[in-house]
Amino acid sequence: MVDRDRVLAKLTYLDAQIVVLQRVAQAQAPDDPLLVSGTRYAIQTAIESLIDICFHVSAKVARHLPQGAHDALNAAVAGTGVDSARLHRWHDMIGLRNRLVHGYEEVDNQRLLASLPEGIVDLQAFVQLAKRAWLAGA
Repeated sequence: MVDRDRVLAKLTYLDAQIVVLQRVAQAQAPDDPLLVSGTRYAIQTAIESLIDICFHVSAKVARHLPQGAHDALNAAVAGTGVDSARLHRWHDMIGLRNRLVHGYEEVDNQRLLASLPEGIVDLQAFVQLAKRAWLAGA
């Protein structure tokens, strides 16, 4: 059984980051270095919330000890009806988070900002899934 308070706290944080990202997405070509840096951090921590929820659900609902974030995502969403295209985009987000945090490769700020609207939609879809699949019966 999921820890409802834990998942709700993560979702509340994720919702707050989505609001921040929506404001940035509506801005006209944000080029202020502080804004770009803050946006990168908001993206990173939003994805980390998604990952944290997946690790928790994987362990508590799927009874699966994940070997990493991608494995946790797969275990958490198994049987929830998530389509493969959406799942693939969530996996891409995890990869993006890893590149942002660990500097595996350069992340182009303009491309990152241009992809915000579709990323926001994917984050919102995860919030809805979490509420429906893991909190509705908790």
